[in-house]
Amino acid sequence: MSNQNEASGVLVIYTGGTIGSIPKNTKEPNSPLIPLSKEDVSNKKENRLFDLIQSYEKGNIVLGGQSIRLELISLEKPIDSSNVSPTVWLEITKIIEDNYLDYEGFVILNGTDTMTYTASVLSFMIENLNKPIIITGSQKPIGETRSDAVQNLVSAIEIAAAKSLNKPIVREVSLFFRNKLLRGSRTIKYSASNYEAFQSPNLQELGTADEYVVINENIIRAGSSQSLRILKGYSPKSHVF
Repeated sequence: MSNQNEASGVLVIYTGGTIGSIPKNTKEPNSPLIPLSKEDVSNKKENRLFDLIQSYEKGNIVLGGQSIRLELISLEKPIDSSNVSPTVWLEITKIIEDNYLDYEGFVILNGTDTMTYTASVLSFMIENLNKPIIITGSQKPIGETRSDAVQNLVSAIEIAAAKSLNKPIVREVSLFFRNKLLRGSRTIKYSASNYEAFQSPNLQELGTADEYVVINENIIRAGSSQSLRILKGYSPKSHVF
């Protein structure tokens, strides 16, 4: 493993959700959507989540004139986000823990229905965080016309790659959507169709991504001198940590 201070690149964790969904029956115009499988998104020759990003090629994405290593890992069984559970959150944190020293930041692709739940829970499960964990998704699947998926994904990757890009590092769990970066534990979803679907009542956004990514350095959290700690005391019987 790399030394934490030398780690570079961003790991994208695919959990399912709208961003990676396809029609269950392509011949039916109103067919319900289902998430791409682990095999669908793990294909090295044809990555169905990254191939629509113009600056992506062969495991790297070009941002700010720099080539950033970009890799993807999927849950064993990607889900519709309405099926999220503590077991899924534990699987996500296990992936982060196992790969923490090898990447400078992480992006989690989550469905919008439970994105605020995931963002809030992970904020409390993960302690002593020194790297960005950005949760994002989309209102329309990444392959559809006028989808917001690519913009959300690329912006989240850019924020997660702050160390390589010499930008302010957001050392906490946050949620990025449309053009706003919000503290993960302070978000609500207020629209099921608006591309600006999330808000953070009573707390200013951590950053914005318009022509440039601008981080509000006055409110982002400082790093920790202690080692990463994941709270894992989940009881299936009580459904609490």
